Amino acid sequence: MHYRLLFCFSIALVYMGYPQGSADRAKPRKLVFGLAAGTAYSYQTFAGRAQENADFALQIEGGVRLNKRFAVLISSSVSTYLYQGVVGRPRKRDFGVLSVAFRYAPMERFSLTGGAGLGVDAPVFFDMESPDKNKEETRYYTGPGCMGSLAYTFYRTRFISLDVRTRLSWRQVMAPDGRISGISTVLLIGLNF
Repeated sequence: MHYRLLFCFSIALVYMGYPQGSADRAKPRKLVFGLAAGTAYSYQTFAGRAQENADFALQIEGGVRLNKRFAVLISSSVSTYLYQGVVGRPRKRDFGVLSVAFRYAPMERFSLTGGAGLGVDAPVFFDMESPDKNKEETRYYTGPGCMGSLAYTFYRTRFISLDVRTRLSWRQVMAPDGRISGISTVLLIGLNF
């Protein structure tokens, strides 16, 4: 399953690198890059229990703008949470989705983004204790995931724009605790190039 998703990501990257259509229609495509940070509310179900957290959120995305309204992106949606499972100490972990996403802008300042890909439960670098001794602190768990977001651009210049976004992410992974699934709602402020 993981190899299939990585293969799909590779195909998407190759597709974004080559112009499509006839030579007279082929125009240089504009690369886009965005970074957003904010706050997340996550609801997760572990084997036999549920957990709610409010914590830091991050979104990084990059890709190509196909035309004025459409873009193809690789998006990394991260929300941190406090893991209090059966393995190891209570610690911060990443609740994220790495996805191929499509952005549609029906109006000049409003856009919709949606994508599917690899759901990830990963360690966060700032909350690790002795990773050489505690191998469970460095474990990554993967599974399916998807995300969707709405954005409103409130400031724009020729080269950058600022927006406010709301995002909904879902992912499900298998971990030593059993199946972990969750939903994360996020409010972000974004900087786009």
